[in-house]
Amino acid sequence: MTSSNLTIQPLENSWVFKDSEGWQPQEVPTPNLEADGTELDLDLSSLFVEEPENSSGMDRTPIASAALVSSEDEEKNLLTSTPVKMSASVQEQFSPCLSKPVGLSTIISSIEAVGEDDESYQPESTITLTSTSSSDDEGENDWHEKKLMVNESSLMSLFKFCQMCGKPISSKTIVDVGAQRKVDWTCLGGHAGTWKSSQDVRGMPEVNLLAAAVVLFRGGTYTELSDCCKTMGVQMMGQTTFYNIQKVYLHPAIEEVYSENRTILLARVYLEQEDGKRLHLTGDGRCDTPGFSAKYCHYTFMLDDTKEILHSELVQVTEATSSFTLEPLAFKRGMTELMDQGLDVQVMATDRSTSIQKIIRGTIS
Repeated sequence: MTSSNLTIQPLENSWVFKDSEGWQPQEVPTPNLEADGTELDLDLSSLFVEEPENSSGMDRTPIASAALVSSEDEEKNLLTSTPVKMSASVQEQFSPCLSKPVGLSTIISSIEAVGEDDESYQPESTITLTSTSSSDDEGENDWHEKKLMVNESSLMSLFKFCQMCGKPISSKTIVDVGAQRKVDWTCLGGHAGTWKSSQDVRGMPEVNLLAAAVVLFRGGTYTELSDCCKTMGVQMMGQTTFYNIQKVYLHPAIEEVYSENRTILLARVYLEQEDGKRLHLTGDGRCDTPGFSAKYCHYTFMLDDTKEILHSELVQVTEATSSFTLEPLAFKRGMTELMDQGLDVQVMATDRSTSIQKIIRGTIS
């Protein structure tokens, strides 16, 4: 088609001005959202009524209706004067209030809502603060608490960042007190603290006291403990510290407990003796070294029926004429002590030492 065959007609829009001259505003009632949609009529039918063609032959259908209609078969029911109930799928397509676009803002708001509403939510940056001082727990020690063996590299890897602010630790001072390790640290955030591998008991590391007590109570020696720790690479206190702990703390504690229990045992024996029960004792001596070169001898008296230690005597070789006479001398002192306390010994069972047999005949009979 060429341009010579085209007929250009001027745009006839006089009808727009004519209709606008007689237009009066009308009040549209507020729709009741709770009412049935089929009963509502907003009097919008005039917007979609087709006017007859004017003299120019142009269609006077409003532009608004042309924008909504994309095809005659599609959405035909939407161009009516009375609203029509739509299915849920249609409502989601045409109602912006019902649709919920998923975007970055929605995701961020969801994360914030979780942080505000969910009580169990904890941000990743939250750090649980723990006390680094053991002064509050001093005096409340649990001797049966489980102890762990940790490699030094694994332990010191925990002192790279501050547990309060997460900043790097700028300086740390390591002090080993026997089997205890103490770390004084300072971070770039201004925090500082002291960490100890074990609590203190009256200013002394608890682990040192327990190690010395275990060896003493189980009849071991420091040499055995030291050899075992050296083989495994375990840090342990020195020999001087070990024996000082035994001398200052453990030996007095043992003597105190033994004296208290012996007093209770003697009181019970006196009551039984008043009821007519006579004592049946067993005893034996033990020297520090076998043979005839012993320096000490320890003789023990035990109740035959209850297996309880009633009395004990320790004799040094300088108190006797020779090491051979240590056991008879210890037995004689102990038996004399029991007899002086008013105990009635009926039976005394011991080894077949002729010296002790002679003492028994002269003491008990």
